[in-house]
Amino acid sequence: MKLSIKQINDLITGCTLAAELKPTDSRLRHFITVFGYELSTEGHYREITKTISEQKVQSTYFQIRDYEIPVEYYDNGLEISDSILESDRILEGICGIYNLEEELTRYLSDFSLLIPEWKCGNPL
Repeated sequence: MKLSIKQINDLITGCTLAAELKPTDSRLRHFITVFGYELSTEGHYREITKTISEQKVQSTYFQIRDYEIPVEYYDNGLEISDSILESDRILEGICGIYNLEEELTRYLSDFSLLIPEWKCGNPL
């Protein structure tokens, strides 16, 4: 399974992608987010540049965050902090799109579900 060219371009230019998944319980909502970042020569995180290049496809680092939240927090527009998450798994340091695609297969059976997070309703 592969990410689309649009999804790749979004990720390597700083757009976070997200999807709502099937929750483990009816009182929860389940989300996954993916974003790219760059590392400075000193190994510090830095904001990703807005340029598109083949080199960035393999040199960008990615983070996947998989979490569930109580439905009442989401539906009532309540503030959501890490302390109320039912589950929260973060996988970071994934280098390159190919490695990201490999990791994403553990979470998604259809990559087309990943859309810009502002379209998804991702609460975090």
